Amino acid sequence: MKLKNILKSTLALGLLVAGMSSCDMNTPMYYFSDPATPKTVQDVQNVVNGAYNQFAGYRFYGRNVVALGDIATDIATASPSKGHFVAIDQWTFNETEGVLDEIWKSGYVVIGSCTDAINQANALLAEANTSDDEKAQLQSLIMQAAGLKAYTYYAMINIFGKDVATNGNTPGLILVKEEKPAPKVEVERASVSEVYSYILDLLKQAHAAAAAAGEAAYMEPYQYYISPVALDAMEAKIKLSLHDYAGAKAAATKALQSSKDISNKDYLAMWSSTAPSAEDIFTLVKSEDDNLSANALNTLYGSYLASLNSLVLDVMKDTDARSGLIQMTKADDEAIQLPHPTKYNGTPSAAAVSNIPVLRYSDMYLTLAEAEANLGNLAAASTALLNVAKRDSEVNATTFTAYGKAELLQFIAEERVREFFVEGHRLMDLKRTGAPATINGKQGYVISGFAFPIPASEINAGFMTQQNDDWSTLIP
Repeated sequence: MKLKNILKSTLALGLLVAGMSSCDMNTPMYYFSDPATPKTVQDVQNVVNGAYNQFAGYRFYGRNVVALGDIATDIATASPSKGHFVAIDQWTFNETEGVLDEIWKSGYVVIGSCTDAINQANALLAEANTSDDEKAQLQSLIMQAAGLKAYTYYAMINIFGKDVATNGNTPGLILVKEEKPAPKVEVERASVSEVYSYILDLLKQAHAAAAAAGEAAYMEPYQYYISPVALDAMEAKIKLSLHDYAGAKAAATKALQSSKDISNKDYLAMWSSTAPSAEDIFTLVKSEDDNLSANALNTLYGSYLASLNSLVLDVMKDTDARSGLIQMTKADDEAIQLPHPTKYNGTPSAAAVSNIPVLRYSDMYLTLAEAEANLGNLAAASTALLNVAKRDSEVNATTFTAYGKAELLQFIAEERVREFFVEGHRLMDLKRTGAPATINGKQGYVISGFAFPIPASEINAGFMTQQNDDWSTLIP
């Protein structure tokens, strides 16, 4: 399905269901509003709900984006005996790889839907009979749509584009701004730098809408929606990727104003509950009637036996509370023990149901620490780092006293492994830092200069033919 048809078809109920596996039980995208004729605030809400639904579905952030971020790098390994994500793990994929195809298509469904929601909301805001309460609600919906669109682009550029710091002029993504491209009209990919610039523009738009929405920008529980806090968190991550350390510091500091301390006990408990925790800024909430079956991230790391690589075990001490989220599990061959991550073991009553964190306060502390370290503020970096690193009982306020900048940044990088294993952050981290890693058995591989291939379904449609031509020569 070419990009034009993806964007044109966001009106259809159950988009992307046709032609997919018969075992697909993921909720289809609901979108009952005609983009050309905005009618009510509820119509706009329906479009935004559909965008959230698609973003949280297994084809995008609900499994594929998260799993690829760790299994394609050095955090996790797929089980050859089960077949799921093995091509990604062993780097034997090509332009027809289904996971990449699903991410591309589903990501552009989210982008197209968010574009429609913003346009519909603006059209209603211009109508004379729109009440003040409705205007506040519409501004809140613009905030959510712009924020969700920004983070969708951020996830996709880390997959289909190279790093922005050293490869900013290389091809990035197709930008869908105020209007979606018409069918059968040729489009081109913007550069990686242009994509990041547009992401920042979207965040500006979202911040402005949040200010105009006032109290309507805060919904409860706020962790289940794009909130003003989530916008600050996104901005911190994006600016860190751009090596704008002062900007990342400012945004992370603002996001952390609403943070609360969380005990080790509560931290471990949050992974077996779908209730919002003190760690959550934005999480994909799941309910026990979500029956993803084979498509659940839980299943991938459960009965499909995806497991942790030695890197995670090497940096994790027994004195670290997070070691309690790793257990040795028997493989098909009962003589083999696999390090199993328990973050997605589900709830006591539903093994396939777990919330999927997108933005957490620990991420903001570590973002702040990395920004401060790069600015040369080592004491401030150590203070921010301690908020997360203290999950290891051997770490205290004096641990980093003798650390220089390089040592501190290395500790922060390892801390991100300890904190975020199987949450999909690793690809973004390696793209941002340019650090070498052992990937697919190749030591010292630098993935920041690699971009996954644009799916053949897009290229073969003939309206966007710019492939990442060097992807096959750069694989480890």
